[in-house]
Amino acid sequence: MLLLQSGSCSPVGSIPLCNHELMESFRLLGAGLPRRYAGAHVRTAARAAAQVWFLLSVLMLCHGQCLGSPNRVAGAQGHLIDNYLQRLSAFGYSGAVLVSVNNEIILRKGYGLADRDKRIPIGTDTRFDVGSLAKNFTAAAILRLEADGKLRVEDPISRFLRDAPEDKRSISIHQLLTHTAGVSGPEYGYRAVTRDEAIRGILSTPLRFAPGSEWAYSNAGFVLLAAVIEFASGESYQQYMIRHVFRPAGLSSTGFWGTKLPHGPSRLIARGYDELGVAADLEKLSADTWNDIGSGQIVSTVDDLYRWQQGLEHNRVIPAGELKKMITPVMKVSPSESYYTNSYGYGLWAQTLPDGTHRFQHGGDFLGFSSQMTWLPERKTIVTALCNVRNDLYPVHRRADRAIPDLLAGAKVPEPPDYIRLLASELNRFAGTYTLPGGGQLTIYQSPEGLAIGADGQDATVLLDGNFDQAERLAATGEATGKLVTALLRGDRSGLAAVGLGEPDAERDIRREMDSLGDGRGAFQKVGVVGTFIGGLLGKFDDAIVKVQFEKGSAYYKVQWDGRNVVATNVNCSHLAASTLIQPKSLHELVGWNIITLKQFTLQFSPTFGSVTVLSGDRRAVAERLRPRS
Repeated sequence: MLLLQSGSCSPVGSIPLCNHELMESFRLLGAGLPRRYAGAHVRTAARAAAQVWFLLSVLMLCHGQCLGSPNRVAGAQGHLIDNYLQRLSAFGYSGAVLVSVNNEIILRKGYGLADRDKRIPIGTDTRFDVGSLAKNFTAAAILRLEADGKLRVEDPISRFLRDAPEDKRSISIHQLLTHTAGVSGPEYGYRAVTRDEAIRGILSTPLRFAPGSEWAYSNAGFVLLAAVIEFASGESYQQYMIRHVFRPAGLSSTGFWGTKLPHGPSRLIARGYDELGVAADLEKLSADTWNDIGSGQIVSTVDDLYRWQQGLEHNRVIPAGELKKMITPVMKVSPSESYYTNSYGYGLWAQTLPDGTHRFQHGGDFLGFSSQMTWLPERKTIVTALCNVRNDLYPVHRRADRAIPDLLAGAKVPEPPDYIRLLASELNRFAGTYTLPGGGQLTIYQSPEGLAIGADGQDATVLLDGNFDQAERLAATGEATGKLVTALLRGDRSGLAAVGLGEPDAERDIRREMDSLGDGRGAFQKVGVVGTFIGGLLGKFDDAIVKVQFEKGSAYYKVQWDGRNVVATNVNCSHLAASTLIQPKSLHELVGWNIITLKQFTLQFSPTFGSVTVLSGDRRAVAERLRPRS
């Protein structure tokens, strides 16, 4: 017997059929029986109802499209993707994925943990923040209003935003939808912001370029669109989205932050993680802030995102003419495999691939969360994916959802290594600190995600980082970081301008961080470099971690470099460099795979675990286990 989860929906054929709707139908069937029916008649009706229920259950099982069902992996392609994602999840990925090919769902499954503290696994009914994928919903709302005669996309924003200044009055709704308006706005750090404050902040910010002359991705433009929706509809943005966008598409597990999360128990709400732990708790975020509304703030599931795509494709949300506007790019660009181009329609990238086929897609990233919806119409392929981890600002979801179309096409993708499973007692034998001949140390420890390894010392860091062709540059960056932090702690901020931190706000923030490092720890003594490695957004930055020694203790500090400029600093950072998840290959061998840089290394242990041989690239190094003091 197929058991549907409460409140979940499953299309049988093309008809959305929900468990609660199905049960209500049977209740009404029973209620509709005349009261005079009794005894054999009631038993006959009950048997008939049971047979109908059984046949519907079998139909849904055979159809393979039951969105309320447990995990589904079907066919060779489904198993290929599942095998890849299982291995990926062992090295840092966690999320939920749905893949449909030729109108059949071949994969629908969760990987990793929704809540690491409570050990709650991710299911396909787990809710995630979708980040900028919210723009597609906002764009659909605008087109719904146009279809209903409430506005035209050619309208200037001054029709609805009466206080728009002269330089922005002629900006059209079309330009906001296509990122060609040139608007930007202040960053509020995800604090609560009123509608008037958000609009005023954006409208008072100088334009980046003349409206319509260029293309530049703009979150602020979609905040203004949320305001347009309110003024044009007479409803709040969230109310309008629920009534006129979510419900027509059959989205029962989609909502907003905080008190406006979709109905259901807390166990269904994923927590967002980065390398330091929890980065976002959706239940604690403001449900009323206008910070990023229209551009973000939507929470959903992979099932609902699939329903959303189907609702768009089959005109359940907006008419065909409005959908054509959504998927028509504003600028003509050459065919490309790149996901980030100027080929943007309304809240959706509308791209032509080198083989002449099309890809309509959008993703999103928010503190610890990521999303992706990809529709390949000629290939009859849809991918919806949600993720709740970002390592060092890298959007980990790209290793999953962007690899899936390539796997389906038979193309090669970077493959995580195979591994075996060991008992906790067997894994514990690897834990400890191992010292290299040059003094650097490798520490194997149990992290919330699993067994991991980190480095202290550049000779150890480069073995885990694996970028030996850039070893000299990374070492020099580490030395420069040590000198910069030493000067700052001695009160010398003269070097900040040379590394891109000369603005007053940047200097103020750095001064606060230096004060925080030394708070309660006495006099500053020295700075030591823990290690420098490649990381950051898309693996393009150099991450340097230093240990700052004070008279009464120590603290750690991270500086992220883009060439010669500092792009980020953080007093909250790991005490180890190049930390990487590791998995067992045998009882005496571990393998590591960096999900950012795709570098792999192997750790081979002696029979007594007294030493480890590190094989990284073409390098080989032996480290001796540090014995605890007796």
